[in-house]
Amino acid sequence: DFNDGDPQGWEFREGQWRAREHALMHNDQHFGGLAARPGLALGDVIFEADLCIGELFHDTETVWAGLIVRASDPMAHGAWHDGYLLMVRANGMVELLRMGGGVLAAVATAYRPAEQTIRLKLEAVGPELRGFVNEETLFSVRDDAYAQGEVALVNFGNVAAFDNVRLCGVRAE
Repeated sequence: DFNDGDPQGWEFREGQWRAREHALMHNDQHFGGLAARPGLALGDVIFEADLCIGELFHDTETVWAGLIVRASDPMAHGAWHDGYLLMVRANGMVELLRMGGGVLAAVATAYRPAEQTIRLKLEAVGPELRGFVNEETLFSVRDDAYAQGEVALVNFGNVAAFDNVRLCGVRAE
């Protein structure tokens, strides 16, 4: 929770990030951005946040926001280097991507984060990856390309608010 305007250890790369209005907000008109917790490497992890997409700067099929797990130093390498990305587009499409390896799962949903706040959650336990919206399991896949790494919040092409961010995991060895 970002009630007092404190980003609580999150560091920012690209775009305009700020803790305000009880959320961590990102305003991106062009290139996207991420907020990460440098040095916090986790193996098994549950990462979730309330997400609301506000103003759109592109069409609903191209703007998105999401969660990254098991990435190696996203502050240095950016969002597309490695790890797993669970993203939701403004049109409700939810995708799980393996960086450098393509789409692992994709589901068209009725959830519209530009119309209402949703709860986005990614569980990575061993090789099992599960994606949720509002506690509904959308998919479960197995992939062992990345066993540990850091987490990040990411956004592209819109104003997004991340609130009630919850991170539970086992520190990587």
